[in-house]
Amino acid sequence: MIPYEIRQITNENTTTYHVAVSVEHAVKDGMIQKIKDVEKLTNKLLKDLNKVLEQMNNSKNNVLLNWKLGDLIYNYTLQTKKLGFECVSLTKMLEENMPKFKFEHWRLRLKFREEYPDKKLIDTTVPFEMYHELLCVNKKDRKHLEKMMSEGKIKTVMDMRMIRAKTKVNKKEKQIS
Repeated sequence: MIPYEIRQITNENTTTYHVAVSVEHAVKDGMIQKIKDVEKLTNKLLKDLNKVLEQMNNSKNNVLLNWKLGDLIYNYTLQTKKLGFECVSLTKMLEENMPKFKFEHWRLRLKFREEYPDKKLIDTTVPFEMYHELLCVNKKDRKHLEKMMSEGKIKTVMDMRMIRAKTKVNKKEKQIS
């Protein structure tokens, strides 16, 4: 049993159910199966996330495995929305069931997946920590930094941070003049 808050999506009002999924009598007729479906999806998500985390055990910087974590979460949210629900405490539920990863880790993987919707857009030779840095900048600057990485002008996170810092200083100087 995985307790978390799910919110039924309706057109006029939003009905919030605090459900521990086994409390079937607490919901309207017809919702029980949908809630059971959400529970099944949640169990599958946790199982799949654990598999990926096991693969990552010695390779935390593996960019494709980090993308896969985000993809699993992203697809889970789409599937629950198709059932008419939004899991408003998803990251809290993930933290409670997978305490090795904290809130910001889940949000980062999801943002990574959203910014790079196709894994073909990812350079697998670049460690995830570099993409983490890229997610901190706007899309225009990100594209410029990605180009510099592919040209070999940025090789480490420190290189990227130094270039970002110089860019910020240059932008501030232009604003002042």
